[in-house]
Amino acid sequence: MLREKQKDVQVYKEDPEIVDIAKPVGKWTKMVMMGNGLMKRFAQLIHSEGGQKGFWELFIKAQASTQAEPKSKILITGPNGSGKTSLIRSLSGLLPPVSGNIRHCGEDIYDDPKSYIPSMVYIGHKNACKDSLTVAQNIEFWAGIRNTRELIMAAICCLQLQPVLNIRYGELSAGWKRRVALARLLLSNASVWLIDEPFCNLDSATCELVLNLVSIRSEQNGIVIITGHSSTEQLCDFTTIDIRDFNRLLV
Repeated sequence: MLREKQKDVQVYKEDPEIVDIAKPVGKWTKMVMMGNGLMKRFAQLIHSEGGQKGFWELFIKAQASTQAEPKSKILITGPNGSGKTSLIRSLSGLLPPVSGNIRHCGEDIYDDPKSYIPSMVYIGHKNACKDSLTVAQNIEFWAGIRNTRELIMAAICCLQLQPVLNIRYGELSAGWKRRVALARLLLSNASVWLIDEPFCNLDSATCELVLNLVSIRSEQNGIVIITGHSSTEQLCDFTTIDIRDFNRLLV
């Protein structure tokens, strides 16, 4: 199966209208492909450089750029399949870009991931929680990885998880599952938050709660980058990048 996929990659590379992202992740190969030249521009997109601590500059090669300095909030928009998830995964260190590079504090994050990972927390579509464990056990597990058990109670209180602490994660509703996953934001001292569609499955009250946490993080010299289908009134203070058109920067 893997050999067939790799063979397909070579075929797609010969098509001028389709550029693939195919990088080995563990034993497997992850592939993201799109026609009409969009992935070609995406492959050229990722070139982020930082010259000093806490500084992150995201360059878009199509003559557009935006600076994400401390206290920045960035929203990456676009329809399903446009590459939002691939981009934010690249920024998180999970999906190396085909070309260009991503730098944080002057260093390529893929050359020195050990120094970058502690400063970043990534929440993807998958909540990365174990169904058979209780909410409390999942939170303790993630706090143990980050060595931040002293932050457990703060995360529980901020996300208002007290009613579900002793319930198995797999028995929760989609909204509660997402809320538990977002608690990981508070289980680290990361200055960079990367969240793929943070408001998915959340009710309006929880969305407001998450927005408040994002604002607090950015005000404390943090950088928050999220994805979404479009900008809304609640996200009007975010710098918005439409991934479908890299020649345009929406502010």
